[in-house]
Amino acid sequence: MIERAREAYGWTGDIQLSAGPRGALGQIWRVETTGGTSALKELFRSPPTRDALDAELEFSALASAAGVRLPRSHPDRDGRHLHETPGGTWLRLYDWLDLSQLQAVLSGLR
Repeated sequence: MIERAREAYGWTGDIQLSAGPRGALGQIWRVETTGGTSALKELFRSPPTRDALDAELEFSALASAAGVRLPRSHPDRDGRHLHETPGGTWLRLYDWLDLSQLQAVLSGLR
């Protein structure tokens, strides 16, 4: 998988790959390259349709423009946001966001 991703996204040099969260639909991988840290999502089931993907990309762009912080989706070198692997899984590349726990602050409430 990593060699396919290297080719698709044009990564060179050393790559550090570590497993992140896994769910029923796929595995998130933390990828560290010379260009920075990314989240590589490996989808185990059928990918979203072209229409669904276009709608997601448009919605994400609008949300980002409105100031919502979210991981940006990155296309591969051919401009595709979904990349099929020989093993039948699908890859998507996003910004890696380190999350921290929010602490609710209540003031003036008794």
